[in-house]
Amino acid sequence: MHNRKISMHDIAKECGCSVMTVSYALRDKPKVSAETKSRIQAVARKLGYKPDPSLSALVSYRGNVSSQSIASPLAWISATPQRDDWLHTDNFVLHYYQAACKRAAEYGYRVERFWLGEPGITPKRLSQILYSRGVTGLLVAPQPRPNASLDMEWDHFSAVTFGHTLAVPQLHMASTHHSNLTLTALHHIRDLGYRRVGLYINRIHDMRVAHNFVGPFLADQMQVAVENRIPPYCEPDFSWDNLHAWLDQWKPDCLLVSDSYAVKVLQQRDRGTLPPMGIVTLEYNAQYPVSGMSHNFPSVGEAAVDLLVKLIRRGETGIPSVRQSILVNGSWIEDHSLATVTG
Repeated sequence: MHNRKISMHDIAKECGCSVMTVSYALRDKPKVSAETKSRIQAVARKLGYKPDPSLSALVSYRGNVSSQSIASPLAWISATPQRDDWLHTDNFVLHYYQAACKRAAEYGYRVERFWLGEPGITPKRLSQILYSRGVTGLLVAPQPRPNASLDMEWDHFSAVTFGHTLAVPQLHMASTHHSNLTLTALHHIRDLGYRRVGLYINRIHDMRVAHNFVGPFLADQMQVAVENRIPPYCEPDFSWDNLHAWLDQWKPDCLLVSDSYAVKVLQQRDRGTLPPMGIVTLEYNAQYPVSGMSHNFPSVGEAAVDLLVKLIRRGETGIPSVRQSILVNGSWIEDHSLATVTG
């Protein structure tokens, strides 16, 4: 058998089932029970089955142009303090979710929301509910706090999380490439002629992105003249008085900020009391228009679903021994907050 290409007929013979059942199981169709599907996929891996790329492309094309109903569920797992407190337009998680739903539909899946704060629900209980419903794929939303842990029965599911907030277990992940985003912003700032660049960031925010804001900023500081180096202002809570004192002490000619709230305060306060400086945000928000970086959140949501569907189709479940991380680059958005520095 190993001297020729393994076929679905070989898998069906090994499993004692029909070729159609094997076909459904390998395409993760809900017409086959989760137990049978898992067994068939395991046998396929053991025998070294590899689908015909031409046939797979044809099946994918037919699936995309047909009007087949969207039946297979993917679970969106949320652990926010309130059930729907992320469902507003200013919340980046909503952009992940909307893009994930759209991409999932293209694959023939629908996304169902589940909240871990539901009365009587524990991670293990939710695992049992999802397994009984035939859910095989999980999209784990960003956690409310960094360094979080989640004790689901992972062996039953393929799973992808968003960002760095889930520390245990280390699931496959899709995220903005925060380090590249920070360096891109600094590159544009330097190209405009700014020399004394400061960074304001909420400490919790930096922890949420695994210090990929402060880290690249410090690396950039090592490349400039000593007299132009400014230590980052990194505090757990925003304080205008403390920030104002820091600005007065270090007098940056451009300030890089991590959140729109700080931009709002800086725009609303009397700028005459501050040293002249440009403002750049690491999370662009059109409501407070200054130059900065778009995180391309919809692309992250799409990437998470692409990865999850690939895992499902390969029958890869449980906590991975080698984690895959898909990092989506940000995009620079030029606004009126910066001018070219001369002299």
